Amino acid sequence: MFRALAPFAAEEDGPGLRDLERALGEDEAFRRRFLGSSVRNALVRDTLAITVLRAGERTNVMPAVAVAEIDGRILPGGSCALFEQRVRDAVDDPRVEIEALLSFGNRISGTETPLFRAIDAVSKRADPPGVVIPRVSVGFTDAHYFRDLGVDAYGFVPRRLAPEETRGIHGVNERIAIGNLVFGVEQLTEILLTLDQLERGERSE
Repeated sequence: MFRALAPFAAEEDGPGLRDLERALGEDEAFRRRFLGSSVRNALVRDTLAITVLRAGERTNVMPAVAVAEIDGRILPGGSCALFEQRVRDAVDDPRVEIEALLSFGNRISGTETPLFRAIDAVSKRADPPGVVIPRVSVGFTDAHYFRDLGVDAYGFVPRRLAPEETRGIHGVNERIAIGNLVFGVEQLTEILLTLDQLERGERSE
């Protein structure tokens, strides 16, 4: 992902993105710039956040039980079981019960598929042309249910978001411009038509 983004990055960051592991380990200036972004920081390490807390209901009574739910995001190639064990090791308290609420493999969908080629072809025909880059997302999707069934799934949403629209995602007054919505519907329709043509061509061969 970052190698593919390197040609579009600031000049001083291009070399580091082309060899990210080396740059993060050896180039302190690049490391500070890269990890200074909370999104990029979360793309190179496992993360967790306490998102639900439940305990007592009365101010003057100590609760007998308190529950915290942790949202863990694991890098591709990682393991839910290993992540859970790391949480157990960090808590290190036999009085605390730890239970996995949701655990699934982090499979990816390949890029050598008719659907990916259709997305790429339609993006290149857009004005201005788009560049399709496989990416890791910090967000949560249901794509894993499809991948577990052997179905290719891509988190591709064609839109041209201004920075203020991007910052509003899942926030107060979340919105999208009507022109962007129309563009997305047209692009998705074109992708389906292109996919149909590609698959018809493959069947005829």
